Amino acid sequence: GKVYAFEPDPENFAYLKKNVEINNYQNVVCVQKAVSNVNGMSKLYLHKFQTGAYTLFGKGDDYIEIETVRLDDFFKDKNQRVDMIKLDIEGSEGIALFGAKKILKENKDIKIISEILPEAMKKSGVNTGQLFNLLIDYGFSIYQINDKSNGQPLKLINPSQIYEFISEIKIITNIFCIRENN
Repeated sequence: GKVYAFEPDPENFAYLKKNVEINNYQNVVCVQKAVSNVNGMSKLYLHKFQTGAYTLFGKGDDYIEIETVRLDDFFKDKNQRVDMIKLDIEGSEGIALFGAKKILKENKDIKIISEILPEAMKKSGVNTGQLFNLLIDYGFSIYQINDKSNGQPLKLINPSQIYEFISEIKIITNIFCIRENN
């Protein structure tokens, strides 16, 4: 398969490209953009200590200008099915998936793995409840990815208990989403 890896920060993008080259990956396309629900320019707020914690929804004067893209627009002319979306984008997961509604609709076997940071997501304008409602509306079953030490790496989240589940997320969790009844 083909992998599209999105990274907006120039320094992290250089590391990504170098990693792809060193490992001689022929199927990875590096894209220097942030995934969002709009195409355009945005601020990417930098973290003092952690380059993996840059976010579109920070504050302060420590930021760079970057380009954003909707996944629906990026893949519009590629005539490719999308099998997997993996998101770890510091609170932008909701806006990224709202910018991928066509992909979610047209790719029936698509799977999603996503980090969930409820407090960071609130800043994006798409809260965790809205994200989960989108996934449920598109027919996904949502599983929490658990610590394997409990013997069950995945825990199905009952749609009627979504808001209870969200309220129990302390800081961060990860989810796996799949359509089980195609």
